[in-house]
Amino acid sequence: MIQKQYKAVALLTMVIFSLFIGCASEQASATPRNLPSEDEIIKALNRELQALEINGFAGDQTVSEPLYKKWSSQWLNGFKAVLPKVPGGYKVYVTGHADPHGGPAKTDKIAQGRADFIKGRLVKDLGESGKNLGTKNYGSQRFEEKKSGPSANRRVEFEVGK
Repeated sequence: MIQKQYKAVALLTMVIFSLFIGCASEQASATPRNLPSEDEIIKALNRELQALEINGFAGDQTVSEPLYKKWSSQWLNGFKAVLPKVPGGYKVYVTGHADPHGGPAKTDKIAQGRADFIKGRLVKDLGESGKNLGTKNYGSQRFEEKKSGPSANRRVEFEVGK
């Protein structure tokens, strides 16, 4: 009788142990092994930010409070949602663009003014989380013919980088 009880306890212990090992291996296999690389994360964030472009600055205009207010009413929350996803060591850059009229020195100045203006407004609106913003200007280097006219190239975009 004792031997039967011993066998039953041993069998029950093996079943419990097997279940425990099975659960542990299921849990381990449920853990994602192929996490996205840092490059993949940055590319995904840049795709999210691409939709948040601000365009429609007039001619040599670098400051446009109404344009920013219109943009922020639609897109600021989306922009805020991206910021916590940015990996350490990276920034979100506010990038200024201009149409090619006026030459490189003029378009660089205009593009930088647009980037500085938008960054300044974002820093005010974002508070502490706005401290991880930087600026770049592309002048007319990234002029896009396919955009509908020069005013669509008078824009500010966002990109994640080091």
